[in-house]
Amino acid sequence: MPELFALGTALCIALSSMLSAELAGRIDVVTMTRWRQLVVTTAMVGLTTAVGGWAGLQPWHLVWLAISSITGIIIAETALNAAIFDIGPRPTMLVFSLNAPMAALFGVVLLGERLGVMQVCGIALVVGGVVLAVLYGGPRDRRVGAASAPRRSRGVLFALIAAAGQAGGALSAQPAMADHVSPFAAMAVRCGVAATILVTISAFRRGGPDGGFSWPAFRLAAAGALIGSGLGMLLLMAALARGSVAVVSTLAAMTPVAVLPMVWWRSGHAPPWQAWIGAALAVAGTALIFLA
Repeated sequence: MPELFALGTALCIALSSMLSAELAGRIDVVTMTRWRQLVVTTAMVGLTTAVGGWAGLQPWHLVWLAISSITGIIIAETALNAAIFDIGPRPTMLVFSLNAPMAALFGVVLLGERLGVMQVCGIALVVGGVVLAVLYGGPRDRRVGAASAPRRSRGVLFALIAAAGQAGGALSAQPAMADHVSPFAAMAVRCGVAATILVTISAFRRGGPDGGFSWPAFRLAAAGALIGSGLGMLLLMAALARGSVAVVSTLAAMTPVAVLPMVWWRSGHAPPWQAWIGAALAVAGTALIFLA
């Protein structure tokens, strides 16, 4: 059922964020993002080749997908990982849910689209839910309880940058996807461009390109990449192929809710009630945006 596939996407992304949080203090965010993109690129290139998804890919598609890679992966994912390291997966995923209203607003500014009443209400609900949970929920995720106020502020800023980058990446990929490029090929190109740039950057960093390689850390990063960017995206595409775009997108955006019981189980502390209400408001707002 497409609805179950969409919920599976939300669970995969939530679990991926939990695995990323386990690497806080063990590797830096650039190293983790590079490892994740190398793993996903390898998987996507193999999958695209297996399904014959390279046909129809034009040079101008590559330009838009490369722009999407820079904004949606290099900027967004690096900032997202930095936010998870600073404030944990729960508040990060909640602030990251602002990518839906940001994408709607970017559409107004850049594409001349118009917002309906439902979309405006949806944006208000998402913003209200995020503000409620961030300001009053309290940082009770693992490793974040003693975080300083500057660190929490930095983490929220990184999450906002990640949301904006994700929204920009989605809009940048739109021209290529509208021309019926294979989603597998698009993912392979986006991840491949990001991996190439990150490997190049890392080659000039002090300490060499490995950045203190360790197999246990690499296995965690690889597992998070395959679960979130691999299995999660495959479930999303399977859901979109069989169900309503609005319903599927809304259910797939339930990551802020899906991550709450995971944080509860991992930390042994129940998230504060503001976190549950804020997550519910964010999902409800996202639903209004997509349904409109």
